[in-house]
Amino acid sequence: MPWSDQIPPALDRVIAFSRVGRAAGWTRAELEQTGEMWRSPDTSAMAFTARQWIDARTVGFSWRARFPMMPFVALYVEDAFEHDEGRLTGRLWGWVRLFQQKGPEVNRGQAIRYLAELVWAPAAYLGNEKLHWEETAEGLLRVSCEVAGARVHVDFEVDSEGRIVSARAADRPREVDGAFIETPWIGRFDDWQEVGGLMVPMRGEVAWELPEVTFTYWRGRITQHAVQI
Repeated sequence: MPWSDQIPPALDRVIAFSRVGRAAGWTRAELEQTGEMWRSPDTSAMAFTARQWIDARTVGFSWRARFPMMPFVALYVEDAFEHDEGRLTGRLWGWVRLFQQKGPEVNRGQAIRYLAELVWAPAAYLGNEKLHWEETAEGLLRVSCEVAGARVHVDFEVDSEGRIVSARAADRPREVDGAFIETPWIGRFDDWQEVGGLMVPMRGEVAWELPEVTFTYWRGRITQHAVQI
């Protein structure tokens, strides 16, 4: 959204805490990560390393991860949203395609991920004019964008100092046996540190809020954070 005097107070706190100025001149954030993922609540963790970029001027990102499976064998996964389309692909050794997801539900799900991960690309708070911000309650900040004619949103919980503590979507599409089910989803962030003059969280985790359990399926740590002009 363009800078204006009508900026929601909670977003004002977030911007001040993040130390991103009105004239932030960079266009995207670039991250390196390590972490673990789980396919279901009763499976073992799968370690990964990943690289990601997040656009600060439009809705777009790409997360590319490597999951070692056994000696000389690895699964390469890309989660992305580019040119108004989302995708999820998995390739063995990086070239044998094992799975691919596209379509309206994937578009919505990946756009929701982009919104939730704005904490790692804070220049987008001011620089991405495709985003709409509103404060829905004290300490609750909603950001939304349009995806293929439909609007998606994420609700941020903001503490008194301007840290985004969590990001929540009530209806992120979740794939179950080839079909998609709208499911409550939450991301949590902590270990905020100053990196290159910006305050960003160095740890995060995301979970599906299932009827029977809150299933944390991704947990990661940022090992490098940089910006691109």
